[in-house]
Amino acid sequence: MEAVTSFAREQGVAVQAWTAFGMDAVVWLCGANGAVQLATEQPKAFSELMELITQTDMARLQLAAKHPGIDLIVERGWYSSTNYWSPALFDQFLFSHIRSLADLSHSLGKLFCYTVTAGVEVLGPRLAEAGVDVLYFVDPLLDGISMEKARDLLGSRMCLVGGTNTITLATKDRKVIEEEVHRAMTAFASSAGFVLHPIDALSPDTPWEGVEMLIEAWQKHHNGG
Repeated sequence: MEAVTSFAREQGVAVQAWTAFGMDAVVWLCGANGAVQLATEQPKAFSELMELITQTDMARLQLAAKHPGIDLIVERGWYSSTNYWSPALFDQFLFSHIRSLADLSHSLGKLFCYTVTAGVEVLGPRLAEAGVDVLYFVDPLLDGISMEKARDLLGSRMCLVGGTNTITLATKDRKVIEEEVHRAMTAFASSAGFVLHPIDALSPDTPWEGVEMLIEAWQKHHNGG
C-alpha cells in the first residue's frame, strides 16, 4: 500500500479497496439457483446468512479504511442484479446491507461504490437512497439503458461510471467506438459526476487497438471534433 499510495498521489488517481461481497458471496456459497431458492423458501436462514456476510464485509471495510491511502470502498454486486432478484427481494435482503456499509464508509471518511451492470434503471434509485456515491456500471450495450435516461434518473444523485463496453472495443470498429463515446460524453456534458469506462474491464484479450480508439474518440470529443 505504501507503493500504491505513492504512485497514486504522484499520478493524481484514486485508490479503491474492494472489500465487500454481499450477494456475490451468497451466490458463490449457494449457487445462483440455490441462492434464489434459499431466499424464497427459507427467508430466515437467508437473512442469517446475509447478516454473517454483512459482518465480515464491515470488518474488511474497517481494516481497509484504516489506511490513509484508500479513497474508495467498493462492493461487488454483479449477482445482485435484476437478472437474479426481483426488486422486492432486493429490498428485503440487500437494501439494509448496502446502507450499513455506505454509512460505515462515510463515517470513516471514504466514498462508497457499488458494482451492478443489469437493471440499473430499476435498482439505481434504491442504491442512491442507500447512500451509494459511485455506481459501476452504466452499460448502454448489454443493460440497454440510454445515457440520457441514466443521467436524468441518477446523474444528480451519484457519480456514474461506464458509457462504453469492452465488447465494443473488441470490434476495433472506429466508427462504432466513436459513436458510443460521443453519446455518453454528450449526455453527461454538463455533469461533473461521470467517468467514461469500458464495462466491465480491460481483459487480457481486449485488443489494445480498441483501447487506443477509445482514447482517441474521447480526445476527439473533448476537443470538439
